[in-house]
Amino acid sequence: MKLILEKRMKNTDGVYSFIFSPQGSLTWQAGQYMQFILPHENPDSRGIKRFFSIASAPHEQVVMVTTRILEEEGSSFKRKLMQLKPQDSIQSAGPRGNFRLTEYRRKAVMIAGGIGITPFRSILLDLDYREKMGNIQLFYATQDKPPVFKDELDGLEGRRKSFKMNIIPDRIDSDNLKQGLKDFSEKQYFVSGPMGMVKGIEQQLRDQGIGNRNIKKDYFPGYD
Repeated sequence: MKLILEKRMKNTDGVYSFIFSPQGSLTWQAGQYMQFILPHENPDSRGIKRFFSIASAPHEQVVMVTTRILEEEGSSFKRKLMQLKPQDSIQSAGPRGNFRLTEYRRKAVMIAGGIGITPFRSILLDLDYREKMGNIQLFYATQDKPPVFKDELDGLEGRRKSFKMNIIPDRIDSDNLKQGLKDFSEKQYFVSGPMGMVKGIEQQLRDQGIGNRNIKKDYFPGYD
């Protein structure tokens, strides 16, 4: 499907959001991702395709991609993405993925590392919009100043007393989680961020007796 760029926004140093309008009927579920195809001259070894989580909630009716971009050191794909102007187009495929919260009545713990916050924005705003917000704790590790989406997350925390956010200015580890959680049992866990961080948290959850069924993961390759 063709997507038309509406605007680009700077979230914080090195992080940008791109807001696209779908040219046709597009439906997705909060937490899913899409593939984006952007032909350009002299592509590097990673080519002309990328997968990005959809940061927007379905009711917003736009596709928002939020990513970290180092303009001088980044990939040829991201350099081309930064060159897009409003009304320029990009091709997409999908949506795909099963990083979704469907058991609304169970307590949920969301663990985000850096740009891994993007699918959680979609999930949380979707739950809020559909009045499905249950008991959710968010652990958000970031060195970004300000943290990406912090204003929206603060607003959500103010509206929904069952939602609690913990911003951690470094890496998340079992000590962070133990300080913020009364217990690890009977919860569902969602982990999103750089691959190394996700694998590390997964092992820490396993060490606490959490089984595969209660852990969902979303990797962001290339950020370790």
